[in-house]
Amino acid sequence: MAGRKHPFSNKIQYVLARVLFGAIRSLPVPVAYRLGQSLGWCCWRLLKKRRVTVRANLSVIYSWIAQRSGDAKPSNEFLEQRVRELFIRNGANLLAGFPFGDLTPDKMERHVEFIGRDELAAAAAEGNGVIMLLGHMGPWEVLTCMRDYLGKHGVDVVPGAMYRALNNQLVDDWYKGQRERMGAELFSRKDGFHKPVDFLRSGGMLGILADQKMRQGEEVSFFGQPAKTTPIPGLFQRRSGAPICVLSVETIAPARWRFVIRRVELPGAAETLDREAFAVLCNQALERSLSKSPTDGFWFSRRFAV
Repeated sequence: MAGRKHPFSNKIQYVLARVLFGAIRSLPVPVAYRLGQSLGWCCWRLLKKRRVTVRANLSVIYSWIAQRSGDAKPSNEFLEQRVRELFIRNGANLLAGFPFGDLTPDKMERHVEFIGRDELAAAAAEGNGVIMLLGHMGPWEVLTCMRDYLGKHGVDVVPGAMYRALNNQLVDDWYKGQRERMGAELFSRKDGFHKPVDFLRSGGMLGILADQKMRQGEEVSFFGQPAKTTPIPGLFQRRSGAPICVLSVETIAPARWRFVIRRVELPGAAETLDREAFAVLCNQALERSLSKSPTDGFWFSRRFAV
């Protein structure tokens, strides 16, 4: 950061971010979780337009779940309850994620039930890295803080993630530094394709948020609706040969989450799959992941056209 000139407003934002996030990180995880629940409840009460967006998304998701299970479509009362639950859970997940990242592996055990470590270890052992499909679900960012935890359980892998660079360069540099201090590597669009692909080839585990709305991309089904889908997981797989896994994060008790990792099986040789086929595979994997606990999903922007 030395030698750069930053607008005064950016400096104020940077100081406020350091103070606010530092205060939250100093809290015990259960306290941050309860504080986040209160924050989520306040947002639910105040953000009426956002409630409409969340309800529209959940209507699509729960209707898709009902159709597959042969159940009746969700009622209005059911959806309103789920909307409230989603706001409260997302507030809790957001704030609890800050102190969680500073925990030792032993303390993480109190808050995490981790399923699929063997599958992750087997994928990493192939030597081409691992592409980890992520949805905006639960405290998803803590995966980049779990290098020591995974190492304790026999999974020797360097975590990394694709992320959207923040507009405030001071805050962005600080955020990246925090993740790098925990042993993770972050990549943005400015890094192009070569750096993240090289990271995979070196054996890293690269998290990619693949459920967000795209202006461009392959239009394939997502929860029964046509949706523009990022081609990045497929492109990176073709260039690196890395196996693809998917992560789901589900709240199972206050300040306790179940992390489940499953490998995404390709229907044939990767070189025979085009961008659309990869997009379909990724969306199907994310559907299974996100439908485990829809109210742990971050459904605050309109994802579907209906």
